[in-house]
Amino acid sequence: MTRGSSELYPHRPDVNYFNIVDSVVWSFITAVETLALVAMLCFFFVLCGCTL
Repeated sequence: MTRGSSELYPHRPDVNYFNIVDSVVWSFITAVETLALVAMLCFFFVLCGCTL
């Protein structure tokens, strides 16, 4: 006797929900990392007095 997938995973969440959350979180993390890298670069040039 085999079980159906609904019996094996009775509380399986909707896959589309996780795709939307993953997309939003990835965009947020990418934006934060970009701002951090630009800020570090600016502080380096301002505080170290380096010129291009």
